[in-house]
Amino acid sequence: MVADMYEIVASVKSIDSANRTAILQFSDGQTRTVHVRPDVDLSRYKVGDSVVIRVTSALSVLVENPELRHENQPGFPPPGRAGSWGRAA
Repeated sequence: MVADMYEIVASVKSIDSANRTAILQFSDGQTRTVHVRPDVDLSRYKVGDSVVIRVTSALSVLVENPELRHENQPGFPPPGRAGSWGRAA
């Protein structure tokens, strides 16, 4: 698995507590509406506050031997027959 994390600082332009969204302005001037997680107490923030957003992404890759796959997973065609799987005879 490979994971990456970075942080972005933004300024709060508006807060919609009912819909749990906020409009943020980033350092490049762009604004974006973002959804706020349920565990964040929106009453702690006000327009003009700076906030730090932590973004984490992960990628996981599974490598399998296609020759063995059909033995363990019903419904998959045997090796060499992939082209005929799912087609009417």
